[in-house]
Amino acid sequence: MAKTRNNCPVSKKYDRFSNVIAQGYEKQSVASKEERKQRVLEFMEETRLALPKRALYRNLAYRGVDFGEGSLKNYLGELREEGLIERIDAENYENGNLVISDEDPGYWVITGEGVKVAQGNTTSGKSDIDGSHL
Repeated sequence: MAKTRNNCPVSKKYDRFSNVIAQGYEKQSVASKEERKQRVLEFMEETRLALPKRALYRNLAYRGVDFGEGSLKNYLGELREEGLIERIDAENYENGNLVISDEDPGYWVITGEGVKVAQGNTTSGKSDIDGSHL
């Protein structure tokens, strides 16, 4: 029977074999919840991948986000309620079908509306420009 290793503390800059891990990203201090949600949305738009929550979190953490996996779960739920992302069934996805699902396991994907928002082209009718003085 093979022995398993308990958690071994390894610096985030090195893997367990002491190889340097790419250091292309610094920790990002994002001030507000909306900015954090926007960062998640921008990552999903940039990658255009269907990812489970854990893989999504690990990739965001690698890029330096400063929030936890529990916060990501909340952000995903809120972004879904806003129609910017959707959760699809993992088993159907493996068979080439996109079926919206609330069940685990599920993958998260960005919607067309989410792409527009991530790129700054909101269709909500609200403008970032204050035109009250015009």
